[in-house]
This record gives sequence, C-alpha cells and structure tokens, in this order.
Amino acid sequence: MSKLRVRIGILSIALLSMCGIVITPAFSEIIQAFPKVPATTIQMIGSLPSLGQLIISLLVGRLAMSIPKKRLALIGVTSVIIGGIVPIFWHSQIAILLVCAFVVGIGVGFVSTLTPMLISIFFKGEARASMMGFNTAFNSLGAVLMMSAAGILGSKMCFHSYYVFLLAVLVFFLVLFMLPLDKVEKVNINSSSNQFHLNSTDLLDHTTYNWQVRVTDNRRTVSPWSSKMVFTTELKHWNAKWIEPKQDNISEEEPLDLAAMFGGKPMPKQTSPEQRLRPVQYLRKNFKLHKPVKKAQLFMTAHGIYYPMINGQRVTQAQFMPDFTSYKNILQYQYFDITKFLGTVNNWTVVLADGWYSGCISTTGNGGQFGDKNGILGEIIITYADKTQDIIKTDWDFKSTTGKYIYSDIFIGEKQNLNQEPDWNNAQNVDEVSYSLDNLIPQDAQYVHELPAISAKKICRDEDAILVDFGQVIAGKIKLSTYLGIGVSVKIEHSEVLDKDGHFFNNITGRNKDQTDYFVGRGDFETLTPDFTFHGFRYIKITGLT
Repeated sequence: MSKLRVRIGILSIALLSMCGIVITPAFSEIIQAFPKVPATTIQMIGSLPSLGQLIISLLVGRLAMSIPKKRLALIGVTSVIIGGIVPIFWHSQIAILLVCAFVVGIGVGFVSTLTPMLISIFFKGEARASMMGFNTAFNSLGAVLMMSAAGILGSKMCFHSYYVFLLAVLVFFLVLFMLPLDKVEKVNINSSSNQFHLNSTDLLDHTTYNWQVRVTDNRRTVSPWSSKMVFTTELKHWNAKWIEPKQDNISEEEPLDLAAMFGGKPMPKQTSPEQRLRPVQYLRKNFKLHKPVKKAQLFMTAHGIYYPMINGQRVTQAQFMPDFTSYKNILQYQYFDITKFLGTVNNWTVVLADGWYSGCISTTGNGGQFGDKNGILGEIIITYADKTQDIIKTDWDFKSTTGKYIYSDIFIGEKQNLNQEPDWNNAQNVDEVSYSLDNLIPQDAQYVHELPAISAKKICRDEDAILVDFGQVIAGKIKLSTYLGIGVSVKIEHSEVLDKDGHFFNNITGRNKDQTDYFVGRGDFETLTPDFTFHGFRYIKITGLT
C-alpha cells in the first residue's frame, strides 16, 4: 500500500482529535432551548468529552497490545459518529446531549492517542518527524473547520451544529479503505521465560511477518517497544527439483585404520589434491521478468556448501550454508529476500563445493560421508505488483561449469587460480534427480558470519617463508592483501604451535588434514581468502611472496 494512502488515512483521523469542543459556539442557543436546566449542567456538554477522552486514553495503550490499531481507530471514529449525529434527531432531553458528549469524548480518546502510534508504525526517521508535524497541524485544522461550521449551522437552529460530525462519516471510510491493517500478536511471558511459540496454523506459508516486544514488570511499568524484527514462515510445498552438475566420482582412498594413523606407521601414498579432489561447480539459470516486482523470495539448500548470487551479486554474507547436519535426517534450507537484486534480465548463479556432505571429513580422511554427488534445490517466488506470482526453480534449464576454484575441502584446504573465469560458453547440462524432501527444515540456527578481524601480532621470516603469529588459537580463515603476479603461486599453511626452535610446525596429525591454501595470481592487487574452508590455527606460514 502506498505511503500517500497511509498518510491520508492517518491525517483524516487527526482532523477529529479536537472535535469534543466544536459544539461550544452553540452553548448560548442550547441554554435558550433548555430554559429550566441550569447553565452549569449545559456547560458539561463541553467538559464531558474531556472526561471520556481521559478514560479511554489510559486504556488505549493496553488495548493496542491485542487489537490492531486500525480497528481501534474505526471504533473511535464510530463513537464520534454516534455521539455527534444522534443529537440531530433526538435532542428533547438534556441527558441525551450529555451522554452523546461523553461518547464523542470516548471517540476522541481513541483517535488522539492512536494517531502517534500509527505514525510510529508506518513511518521512520525524517518521514516520521514530518508526519508528527502534519498531525499537530491537522488537529488544529479540524478544530477550526468544525467549530466555524458549527457556529454557522447553529445560528438558526442550535442542534444543526451537530451536522459537523458528518465529517466523521467521511473519515470512517478513509480509514477503512486507505489505512492497512496492522497485525498484533499478544503474548504474556513471566520473568523466568524468554521463549514462546506462535500457532503456525494462524500464519501464511512463506510469508514475512514483523514483530516487536515490550515488557511490563511487576510494578506495571511498561518498557518502550523494541525495534522492529522479522521472521519468514516455512515453504511447505516445493516446486523445485534437485539438480546435480556433471561431476567426477569421489576418489577412493587406500584403507587406513586408526592404529596406523596415530601409531607412527607409514601413511598410504597419495596423489596431489589437484588430482584426487573435484573442482567447485558454478550453476546458472537465466530468466526475464516482464512486470514490476513487489517481492522476490529465494528458498534454497544444497548437498554440499554453497553461496547464491543474483546478477553477479552475493545475496548474503552468510557462509558454509546449509551448515553441518545429518543431511539424510535433517537438511536445513535458507531464505533470502532478493527483491533489490532483480532487474528485467537476470541470472541466478550458485557456487557449490563439497563441504561436509561429500568432503574428506572422516577421522581417517575419507570422503563421501553423506553422499557422492553435490547438488542444489531452490526456488525464487516472484510476487508482482499486480499480486500475480511466478516461480523460478532449479530444473533442467540450469547449466554448470567450473571457474577459479581448482578444489576446496574443509580439512585439506582450497586452491584458487584467479586467472580462470567460469566458461559459460562451454557449460554442461545438469541432471534432475529425485530425493525425499521430508528431511527439509527451515534454518534452525544463526547463519555463520565473519566476526571482527584479529590482526597479526607478530610477523617475521622463517627461512624462505613469512611466519605470522595471531597471538591465540582461532577457528577461521585469513585475508591477505597483496600484489600477486601472473602465474605466481602463494602457499599458506596453518598450525597451532611452533617447534622448540620457533619454526613453523604442522601439528595436525592424520590423512587429509593439510590445512593448506593456494592462490595463483593474475597480475593484480588481490585480497586472498578461501571461501569454502576454514582452519584451526595460531600461526600461518606464507610461501611464495618475496
């Protein structure tokens, strides 16, 4: 809904914020109409709205915790209509006028309290400050217009002054059709609990909801509302198909038992990681959009670890998705709002590595613990401005190729040749495959993100290499900014300790526990960092930089 319509809805309510006093110009005529009623009683027509307003103002805050504010506003406007229009037709007794004045006050209590609340919900920053100013102006404007009209209408017949309340009928319809319905979920929790569960049957599928909380203590002190937060409900029906790029089978390792691994016996011979590991895959699909987009939602997961891109831009800084789970029993899928990344002509690219799913993560260094073939499952739900929808999904239309990642493994490490770009001209078709979707669950934990960087504490030479000490053992990965000549290879090894002479010492024992990354230059200044692995280390040894 456009902000203009919201402004109209809110400011129309503001016109009624001072309508409790608009009948005062007709007091002299009302006194003449009731000659036997004391003037002080008639003057209560002007004071009773303030009493009604005071009572309701104290209650609105609590009511707004469980009732949408739009509905409360409609209740308030309706009260003004009833209290203002009834005296046009029934005015033979002063009691009717007094009761109606109190009812008008109830309505004013609602509308005057709710307008600032509505502004705080629908507007932020400078827009909110501007609307607060307009709210004050419209309060005064409504009072001036209604009092002037009441004086003119009541000059011949005092009860004609009440016709000014017909303005409230117009306001009712403006609020009804212009103002969106705000949703409220009221949950009371005691001080020993910080969790609660919503009834999922009340929520729509794959829908984003805003939520806020505030706290009432045992002295009934109410905190301010928290900042607005969001959650998105699960995708219960998948239209997408699992797809797998063309890829080699995982290389089988020689048998190795733990006694040989830790007992000092010779390890079975291995070929280089480049020979036995697979390259990281790039998968891409092109699509066009022909109508204005209101919202675009990406739901996605993988066998392997991945990051998605739309039109060459990463849609998230989260890493190692979909995380390490038991895969066949539980596989998390992720959600991203990608609206801002889309244009008319688009491409959806996914970069996919072995990760925990098929990488060499067993104690003995074997791969394929959960599967042999990496793949992805995902769909983009496009909601257009006209409320129609399209679904862009993983299927036969994807193509796959390789690029700069020669290989990547959680424990072995990663090699990047920065000269190699994805070759989409020679991309291959993908395979649609069938897996059960019963193991899919929404992301159940926080995404993995980079923490603030830890700077090197000491840098020195170690023979022909550079030795860097970070001062503490960490789990992470390095970022190295340097010029790297064309074809120049930099080797970065990781370790937790030094030997007794202060030289680099690889203390990680076992097969496929290399913890070594390689980068091959393209003749440019680079920031080097692996994307699909991390290491446990305090020290790194850099070989290849002069």
